[in-house]
Amino acid sequence: MDITVVVCALSLMSVTVRSLSDPQRDPCPDDLFPVCGEDNKTYRNECELEKAGVDIAHEGECARVCKCPKNLRPVCGENGITYNNECLAECEGVMQYENGPC
Repeated sequence: MDITVVVCALSLMSVTVRSLSDPQRDPCPDDLFPVCGEDNKTYRNECELEKAGVDIAHEGECARVCKCPKNLRPVCGENGITYNNECLAECEGVMQYENGPC
């Protein structure tokens, strides 16, 4: 019975050591130096990118990719610009708009 307890304790210790040294679990610094991955996802910093196993596309945030329908239902954005539809306005960061052209 004593041997079983020792073996279990050693087994748990080896699992703990492995999980602590696992690069997928190692914490990255909380620094904010955004990088864009080749998957077109913005990562907080290069460490987070590497942890995800993604190659870097460029420094800085990724360009926003919007998939909007091609329907023509013009809206006038709060910035005075007419957009072909609500989706295109929102893609440009315009959240307040009225139906119809400006």
